[in-house]
Amino acid sequence: MKVRITPEGREFEMSAKNVKELIGQLDLNEEEVIIIDLDKQSLLTPDVRLHPDQKIEIRRIISGG
Repeated sequence: MKVRITPEGREFEMSAKNVKELIGQLDLNEEEVIIIDLDKQSLLTPDVRLHPDQKIEIRRIISGG
């Protein structure tokens, strides 16, 4: 699947069985990102199964206080 990380603009071709595995492969904290299916324009939760033809965007959540 195609994975894009924003705001960095990095793009990867990856394989993972679900969102949680994908986040782990990228060494990201699942509480600091949101995962978007670009074709369906929907948010994905960690338990959602992924498919090789999906286009995924990972957006880092920046919080200030």
